[in-house]
Amino acid sequence: MARTAGELSAAGAVDVVPLLPGERAELIDLLASLDDPDWDRLTECPAWNVKGVALHVLGDDLSLLARQRDAMVPSVLTEPSLPTWDGAPVGPLDRFNERWVLAATFLSPTLIVELLRLTGEWTHAWYATVDPNTTGEVVLLVGPDPAPYWMIAGREYLERWVHHLQIRRALKLDAGPLGGHPYAPMAAAVVARVLPRFFSALSAPADATAAVRIGDKSWTLARRDVNAWALLDGDADDCTVVLRIDAAAVPALLSRGLSRPEAEQLLVIDGDADLGSMLRSRLVDLLGR
Repeated sequence: MARTAGELSAAGAVDVVPLLPGERAELIDLLASLDDPDWDRLTECPAWNVKGVALHVLGDDLSLLARQRDAMVPSVLTEPSLPTWDGAPVGPLDRFNERWVLAATFLSPTLIVELLRLTGEWTHAWYATVDPNTTGEVVLLVGPDPAPYWMIAGREYLERWVHHLQIRRALKLDAGPLGGHPYAPMAAAVVARVLPRFFSALSAPADATAAVRIGDKSWTLARRDVNAWALLDGDADDCTVVLRIDAAAVPALLSRGLSRPEAEQLLVIDGDADLGSMLRSRLVDLLGR
C-alpha cells in the first residue's frame, strides 16, 4: 500500500545500550587474539597503529565516565591551557586524543585488553542507569544544544563501531559480526538521526522529500522550512529523490572505509538528480571523506 511522507511517523529514540556489551566482547576477543606484530599494524587513522586505535577507544571510555558520570570538567575545555609540542594537532579535541594515546603507549596489550573489559562494564552500567531522555552534553553532529542521553550513547556506540571496523581492516579481516544484525543496522539508525542537521543548509523546495535507504533500513527526510528537515520512519512512495546503498557496502561506508569516489559510486540516486547529488555529497562529508 502506497504511503506519503505525511502518513509516516517521526523517527524516535534509538536504544544502543543492549548492544554495548556484545560489541565490546567482540573487540576484546579480537584484541586478545593478536600477536605482537598485529598491534603495530597501521590503520586508516593517520598517526595510529592498531594499538593506538585501541588506546583511543580506552581514552574515550575514561573521558566519558569522568565528564558524564562523574561531572568533571571536559578535558577538551582544559586542553588549551596545557603545553603543546611540535607537530601537535591544532584542534583541542584532536590534541587531547593524541596526547592521551602518546602518554598511554607504555601500556601492554594485556593491560589494554583488561582495561577495555573494565571500562566496557562501567560505561554500559552508566548508560543503562541514566535516564535516556535526560539531557547531558552537546552532540555537535545533531545540534548546538545539550542532547538526550539516548543520543549521547548512540554517538559513543557509533564511534566504537567505526574504530572496531578500522582495526579489523588493518588486520585484513572482513566486517565479521559488526557487518550484520544487530550492529550494522544500529549504526545506520544512529547515522540517520544526524542527517537532518547535516542536510539543513541545503537548498531544496519547501515540499521536498528524500528517502534514505541504508541496507534494509529506510527513513524519509521531509523539508519543513528553509532551515530544517524532519526525519520520519519508513519509506514514502512519493519522494522527490531516493538515496540508497546496498547492505553489503554499509559497514565500509559508514565506518569511513571507502574513498570519496568509491562512496559516491555506491550511493545510488533515483529521482531528482540535482537534489540527490547535493544530498549524496553532504552524506559523504558526514562520513569523513
